[in-house]
Amino acid sequence: MDVISRMLSVAFSLRGRTKRYDFWYFFAFLALLGLLITMLIALIDINSTRLGGSSAPLVFSAYGIVSLVLLFFAGARRLEDARYSSAWIALMFLGPLGWLILMRLWILPTARRKPNAKSGV
Repeated sequence: MDVISRMLSVAFSLRGRTKRYDFWYFFAFLALLGLLITMLIALIDINSTRLGGSSAPLVFSAYGIVSLVLLFFAGARRLEDARYSSAWIALMFLGPLGWLILMRLWILPTARRKPNAKSGV
């Protein structure tokens, strides 16, 4: 849970970097949370249809938007960690092909930093 709290603490920041492990842990967390929400809505929706309405589309839309925004920021930081420009995150809006390219970039290991010319570190 330390990874989740760390990722949520910088959720809306484009500054910094996100390590590969942290990113994929957070990605899996969002996927499992989406699955849990789907199951809960399915259980609740069975009973609410008798009452005349379904809130499932609204809840699914809200969760989808929130998770997409969180992945946008986390993905941009992950790209910076792999030494790519965070502008590559725009591929997210190109559909499945863009997502496949992004996933390939997100899988790359953390890039080694070049030594600083002034300090030699």
